[in-house]
Amino acid sequence: MSLVSATRLSNPPGVREPSSAAGVTHLAPWLVAATLTIAVLATSTSLLGLNASWPYASETENWRRQAQGQDAGNLIAVVVLLVGLVGARRGSLRGVQLWLGSLMYLAYAFVIYSVAVHFGPLFLPYVVTLGLSA
Repeated sequence: MSLVSATRLSNPPGVREPSSAAGVTHLAPWLVAATLTIAVLATSTSLLGLNASWPYASETENWRRQAQGQDAGNLIAVVVLLVGLVGARRGSLRGVQLWLGSLMYLAYAFVIYSVAVHFGPLFLPYVVTLGLSA
């Protein structure tokens, strides 16, 4: 008996096995609500970062450009997050993988926003998005 066949990985919290024999997973309702909140907050803060002058007014020109590049990447990640959410709700393992991957990306991005961008009006949305993503 090999180690791989004898070991079963458990699902992440809130992701449960269905009662049918299909072998796919489903997301708990609280994870769906948290994901939609993340999508709204990440989209809002990223659009403000791209279109308003005040979010990065205290930053150097180089750091402002990096943050705006991250904002553009966040908008793509939100699309992937929502596509993954739809797939995961339908029971797709690929959907769960997309969903988890985009959550990890957004958690990483919002760690940077929370600790590296000067304190301002978007600090609380940054921290809430980080907390929900992680």
